[in-house]
Amino acid sequence: MSKGINNKVNFLKFAFSILIVVRHFLGQYSGVYEGEIFELWSKHGSDFGLFGVTFFFIVSGYFMTAAAMKAPDTNCAEQAIGYVLGKYKKQFRVYFAALLFAFIFYCITTPAENRTAMYSVLVELFALQCSGLPCELLNAPTWYISAMLIAMLPLYFLNTRYKKTYLNVIAPLGALLILGYSYRMSSGNLADGGIYYRLGRAFWGLMLGSVCYLASDKLKNVKRLIATIIEAAMWVLICWYLFCEKRLFNYSSNAVVIVALTIALSFTFSKQSYTHVIFDKAEKICTLLGKWSVYIYFNHWTVLTIVYRYSVPHHPVPAVEFMKLIALTALLSVIEFLIFRLIDKLKANKQIKQAV
Repeated sequence: MSKGINNKVNFLKFAFSILIVVRHFLGQYSGVYEGEIFELWSKHGSDFGLFGVTFFFIVSGYFMTAAAMKAPDTNCAEQAIGYVLGKYKKQFRVYFAALLFAFIFYCITTPAENRTAMYSVLVELFALQCSGLPCELLNAPTWYISAMLIAMLPLYFLNTRYKKTYLNVIAPLGALLILGYSYRMSSGNLADGGIYYRLGRAFWGLMLGSVCYLASDKLKNVKRLIATIIEAAMWVLICWYLFCEKRLFNYSSNAVVIVALTIALSFTFSKQSYTHVIFDKAEKICTLLGKWSVYIYFNHWTVLTIVYRYSVPHHPVPAVEFMKLIALTALLSVIEFLIFRLIDKLKANKQIKQAV
């Protein structure tokens, strides 16, 4: 196993990205399909998106705090800007390719006189969707990147400048207050849309990631059997809430299950559970799935739009349409991956020739 790699997190990235795809699939095809299973999952669809995005916010917050705790407490503003730009740069190739694909599809399917989203391309390109600028999203799921980067800027600064105070006071208290406010203002539906709700989700999600960082360090002293039982119980509770019709809580109690997600991820980051052995043995597969999750997240929306627009028969079968979406998203992802690998190879060869 590679040092510092959490293979379970890589696997969970893939699993939660699929959960987000399912949520958008249910939303796009709402009213098209009939049947008990589809109706059941449609009722839970908004929670799929809520927990999927919250998972990625928490993971991002965890690694943000891990980086900030190691950074010196000088030039904090410059460090925060550098960290945010680094996060943007890390995702840029896949992000840009997905946006370009969405833009080409938009131009092909929209008459020139009706194209009102041309300005929005620039807003979306620079991840300013949640900045307050008017924007018609071409690739809707990219709001997550915008909200994450905007929220990270002040949080990384605070985390770097006031390390222990941020970790022990600001992060847990801030997550509690913002989550509580969002819960109150959205009438219990934390999956509610809107720019301010989305920014709120980014702030409390990243702060929960910081809480996970603090908790995971404390949990390293917990016995492995106890850690395994508690982590498994939290994941069972989450799955029950998401997939079972007779829920343990009411619909408006999704905040309670977010606490369960935070606890489960705290144990996951601590690596105290026996289940880590299973994922460590499948390191290559988990790493591949973790990388693929980025492509799935960025590419699935446009693919979903294409499938819905051109491929829905008169009597659609949900499983068939969903497999079309996954297959086409996978194909596009493989093509992008191969193109990026070819570019990297050409750059490497050029550097070798220059060195010679």
